[in-house]
Amino acid sequence: TLSNSILSRRSATSTTSSRASSPIKRERGMRYADDLPLLRRSLKDPRLPARLGPLLKDVRAVSTKKHIMLLALKEEIEALYSPFEAISDDMFFGGEDDEDESEDGHNQSKVVKVNDDHVKRHRDRLWQLGRICDGTEECSDPSRQTFEVEWNDVVHSPMLRLACRQQSSLRCRNLTSVQVDGRYGDAARTVRRGGGGAATATLCDCRIDFGIFLAPPEKSDLQYRIFDLMSRDVDQVRQLNHLNAFEPDWPLAVSVETKRLAPGVEKASGQLASYGRAQLRLMQQFPDPQLKVVSAQWELSFIVREGPNAVAYGPFGLGNTASLSGCYQVFKSPCILFRWAERECYDWWLRHISVT
Repeated sequence: TLSNSILSRRSATSTTSSRASSPIKRERGMRYADDLPLLRRSLKDPRLPARLGPLLKDVRAVSTKKHIMLLALKEEIEALYSPFEAISDDMFFGGEDDEDESEDGHNQSKVVKVNDDHVKRHRDRLWQLGRICDGTEECSDPSRQTFEVEWNDVVHSPMLRLACRQQSSLRCRNLTSVQVDGRYGDAARTVRRGGGGAATATLCDCRIDFGIFLAPPEKSDLQYRIFDLMSRDVDQVRQLNHLNAFEPDWPLAVSVETKRLAPGVEKASGQLASYGRAQLRLMQQFPDPQLKVVSAQWELSFIVREGPNAVAYGPFGLGNTASLSGCYQVFKSPCILFRWAERECYDWWLRHISVT
């Protein structure tokens, strides 16, 4: 059900810094929280929600790196990259049997005409992924001092935006300066006595780096319902995400936290868990997909509500951007995830926003 606080007349801003507690204390605090205590489970756990199974199957298929590059570009790719990495024939698709992706996200073999526009689109993608691969190499240079912002600028953000552009209704936004709305966050919430005493008597809110938002198409049923909801009473604060005064009419579909491989990287999982629990206070039955990116390595997890608990399932490795084939693998995995999240998020809000 949709949280009643979506219609609240007051909006609260959380001012607690994510640095207020150590990762261990934060994890322990969330585990013993009075509200939405956190559990962690493997994706192999039989209690994994059945609706996630087909998505994980599709993402897992990409890990073989089969049929991820266009055959028409094979000579270019081999000339540029084969001296540095193993490029095998089964990585390519094309000729008269080009790979396409059906609406339900499964890869299918489909006869299409490989025309100049088709090749140009794939060549543009090749160069974009090539720049991400080169950026990964530059940022990984042990002789250079590289900060997280540079990783985000040349690797993480370009990959997220490239994958996001494959879905017409999704938008990638930077959230590093955006706070969680205090009505949904952990600030000032308490933990049970088992949580470790005064050191974890209260929890704190976290920020993340990026969010993938649903921007419903113009004249769609959902856009009409959102407009109707937002215009019912101007004195009431209504929002479709758990953030403070940020794109209130765009639901959050995927949460993303990025780090570089350096001290502090251990905070990422706790930040995403805290963020996901805030999301569940608004969208109580929506499975929140989460991406954790550490330098070149990408991982997928989910946080769902099961009874009184928030349960984090994962992680599942999506690959890394240290090679061109790895960049293609990472690119295709978020494409599958984003397509699924776009559909799930759209359908969820369509069911939960009534028309007056």
